[in-house]
Amino acid sequence: SRQQEARAWLEQGVTLFRDKEDRLEQLFCLNYLAAVMQHSGDYVAATTHGEAALRLARQCADVHGVVVAQNILSQIAYEVGEFARAQRLAQISLALDRERGNNWSTAFSLVNVGRALLALGEFANAVACFSEALKIRKAIGDPRGTGYCLNLLGDVAAAQDNIDEARLRYHDALGLFEGISNLQGAGESLLRLGRLALVAGDLAVAERTLLEALRRASLVGATPLQLGVLAELAVAFWHQGDPRAAELAELVLSHNATRGASRARLDWFGAAASAAGEPDCYDRLREVVASLLPVADSAVVAVEI
Repeated sequence: SRQQEARAWLEQGVTLFRDKEDRLEQLFCLNYLAAVMQHSGDYVAATTHGEAALRLARQCADVHGVVVAQNILSQIAYEVGEFARAQRLAQISLALDRERGNNWSTAFSLVNVGRALLALGEFANAVACFSEALKIRKAIGDPRGTGYCLNLLGDVAAAQDNIDEARLRYHDALGLFEGISNLQGAGESLLRLGRLALVAGDLAVAERTLLEALRRASLVGATPLQLGVLAELAVAFWHQGDPRAAELAELVLSHNATRGASRARLDWFGAAASAAGEPDCYDRLREVVASLLPVADSAVVAVEI
């Protein structure tokens, strides 16, 4: 897949620049390698590369490298449910960003701080972070970042049962992502809209919306997003008495790329993750995804996951 190719090139880059003693280029490769591993859900490898990048950035006194590494490690901590640690790491980056006056990076750090605050139930502070980040993203003309902030503001609204505001935010974000052909962003928005439909009890709309999210996630190989969608589909199937609910719940709980939020979503199924880390997890994921999507998508899915 494209992720495997990127990983191979970046690993070669780390070795090449280490041998040439070009520490800044090595740092660049380490940070991007950590980001690729995080995107694919390999959080152990992502943490290893992120921590190596952070050590090297400090040795080089490269503030930007420190900020990037801290933010990646913050995102990993968030994905695995370590929200307090995610907040601490991102706040360090945010302080450095404000000192150096880097608006783009400031917005990135604000989002990471805000996500952790939202997970910790600090809604007002989360809104402040996301709103400031949104203002920056709009000012610099970044539709992708703008859409991401809109999704997060929708999450705060949803957490406070303001469903109409949440739906509006998600639809606005979806329009931005579709306008720039950003499949992952669109998938994230559709996942959220599917979740709202579940809350409203509109199971047909929920299933249709979630399958659209799954299709987009599969086309870009976003494994953690796929698993998040499958977690919501498990809930939808359970409400319909569909026996596939248990199969999907087991798959999500046993997969080593499952985000903490998706795992928490399925805690009430009471299924133990006895197969955690098994090599066949990705094969099982491919099989389940291919069975849910139209036949025309199956070949693409098999290649991209």
